[in-house]
Amino acid sequence: MRATWTTTTWMNRMCRAAACLALTVACNSDGERELPTSPTPTTPTRQLERISWECDRAEATVGSDLHCQATGHYDQSPVEAALTSELTANAVETSDAAVLEPDRYRPDLDGQPFTVRTLGPGNAETWVLLDGTTSNRWAVDVQAAEPVRTLLNVDWECDRREATEGDDILCHATAAYNTDPQLVDITSQMTRSTVRTSNAEVLQPERYDGGLPTQPFIVAARGTGNAATWVEFEEHSSERWNVTVRSTTTENLWRGIRVAPEAGRSGYERPNWNVRDTEIHREDGSPACTPYTRTPITDVGPGDGLDREHIVALAEAWDSRPTGFDRATLRRIAEDHANLTLALASANRSKGARDAAEWQPEYNGAWMAHRVIEVKRKYDLSVDRSERDWLERLLGAGPDRITCDGS
Repeated sequence: MRATWTTTTWMNRMCRAAACLALTVACNSDGERELPTSPTPTTPTRQLERISWECDRAEATVGSDLHCQATGHYDQSPVEAALTSELTANAVETSDAAVLEPDRYRPDLDGQPFTVRTLGPGNAETWVLLDGTTSNRWAVDVQAAEPVRTLLNVDWECDRREATEGDDILCHATAAYNTDPQLVDITSQMTRSTVRTSNAEVLQPERYDGGLPTQPFIVAARGTGNAATWVEFEEHSSERWNVTVRSTTTENLWRGIRVAPEAGRSGYERPNWNVRDTEIHREDGSPACTPYTRTPITDVGPGDGLDREHIVALAEAWDSRPTGFDRATLRRIAEDHANLTLALASANRSKGARDAAEWQPEYNGAWMAHRVIEVKRKYDLSVDRSERDWLERLLGAGPDRITCDGS
């Protein structure tokens, strides 16, 4: 039904509207008073005041990774907040450094840091530029990195290019490293498995000569023709050292003695013959001292405390034996005064069964060499090349008689 406005209704509304105007209050379309509403509060905008950029070190070497994080400082609470996760590679600036890809970041650190790598020695810097705000510059003193020591090559050198079958060839290994200006002797690092041979064999370490400047490897030539030895060490192989090996049958005699490899000790049994002949001293010329150590001799006989020493040891005589050699011959060598001298027990034990290449006396080496030659020539005992060379040296070291005063 359509509303019917009466004169009374219209007059009432007009009066209420007039009352509102008189009270200066808001009224609605019906002239009714409207209550005022409270305004909606406005939240102030949070402003970034500055950025702190901090890395995990201020000193580094070339190629080091710096792990850096950003913290934002604001004008309202909370006044600090981590910004690192909001950064991109474009936001991180560097000088003499480079920003790495995100997959190089370290998840084990608090938060996900940015990784910056130093490029060259000197001063490097890194900083952040975000939303128009620039952080502090983080400076790093970058030093040149020490190079990793790397083996460049191995050299294997021996003491001869020609040898006779059975000769000992002394070899040394040297290495060139990128960090060392000179070659480094690495012979002591060699093992039997790192030394390779062709027509030769590596001898046991106890055959090494401790009197040499460094400890060499000893390779024995086996068979005639061409022999070779080389080393393989840390994935490097040296050049082959080639040796021409001659047959022992073509070797000339030396001072009337056969020069040949030792026959070996197979079949040898240590005899228990005990020689106590006092004539030994007289036949030596009755010297006032023992030849090897120049220990004064006051009396010779039972209880004198001196050993009767075989100048050519019986085991060495067996090693040097010719064809047809037997124990009867060995006994004649044991009792031959030309092969006997007086010695302290300590000197006798030190010499043992060694030949002249393996043991030399402190004194009267020339006299000993003459006696060895005399005995070996008499019983057709051989010398190998190493023994021959040492005997030759000893012959020129002094007189062929025992001296007790340094003459």
